[in-house]
Amino acid sequence: MEKKYFIEDLFNSVGLTDQSSFVIANIERKTTRTNQPYIDLTLKDRTGEVAGKIWADNIDETIDQCKVGDVISTDFEVKEYKGSVELHIRKVEKVTEYNPADYVLVPGDLKIEELKTELRKRIDSVRDFDLRKILDAFFEDTEFFEAYCNSPAGMYIHHEYQHGLLQHCLEMLTILDAIIKIYSDLNHDLITTGTLLHDIGKIKELKVSMSGSTEYTKEGQLIGHIAIGVLMIEKRIPDNFPQVLREQLLHIIISHQGKRETGSPVVPTSREAFAVYYADLTSTYLNIAEHARRKGLKQKAEGISFSEYNRYLGNNVYLGE
Repeated sequence: MEKKYFIEDLFNSVGLTDQSSFVIANIERKTTRTNQPYIDLTLKDRTGEVAGKIWADNIDETIDQCKVGDVISTDFEVKEYKGSVELHIRKVEKVTEYNPADYVLVPGDLKIEELKTELRKRIDSVRDFDLRKILDAFFEDTEFFEAYCNSPAGMYIHHEYQHGLLQHCLEMLTILDAIIKIYSDLNHDLITTGTLLHDIGKIKELKVSMSGSTEYTKEGQLIGHIAIGVLMIEKRIPDNFPQVLREQLLHIIISHQGKRETGSPVVPTSREAFAVYYADLTSTYLNIAEHARRKGLKQKAEGISFSEYNRYLGNNVYLGE
């Protein structure tokens, strides 16, 4: 089925009534304050995402037929609500034939080959023999290299698109360049290796479906990316790998979420682990803010200076005048 409109086409089209197809990124049954049922949707394609609402008598039947990751054909009207665009949908039909490239979200300014070149340079910058050996064990494996470069870094929160993991790790290393300039006695090779490997469990924790929807795998739900990453490293680490270095590297991997309540079994204790954690945090939150800013600018109405509320940031993002 040929796609008629992309989401970026709709932000300046309030009042348009037509038909097009989108991927369901989120779907919930809700009720208004007057107890009127409706379906609240987040729809996406390769150009972004938009909110949608279905007001109909057959709410339960509709929500039973549709799930996250489905491509649906919709009859819609573009509306404006509290300064943002949303689609009011009258009819929904599941689509089985479509072009996956229309729905896989990738930021337009993401230059994949340049990122791959930068990744290789970062690996080559590691001079420690043992750390370089473990990096080569991963990245000289063509299947792993492609999976690493194509994987998202998250499900919903940050870098949640194809190639997001690669972008996230390289952003962290750029942030860490500045930190190492200030604290020059930090172990550059350990930090680089820990950063490149800190989220490798995401490769097995997440998968991108044919419709472009990011989903958890069974392994991801049962084990989680930190434990998966540790198992992947232990499987490839050489028998003669120095024990102290092994502990330092694994500590970075295990502690990179920063706190036990956010998923790390232990909190950072080494300076290198602290550096990686804060670089991870900075890359994550700036990506969330940039995503909210770009979405807000696309939907921006006259007189609106802030994005809609972002629950991960706990705030609105300033859009500029």
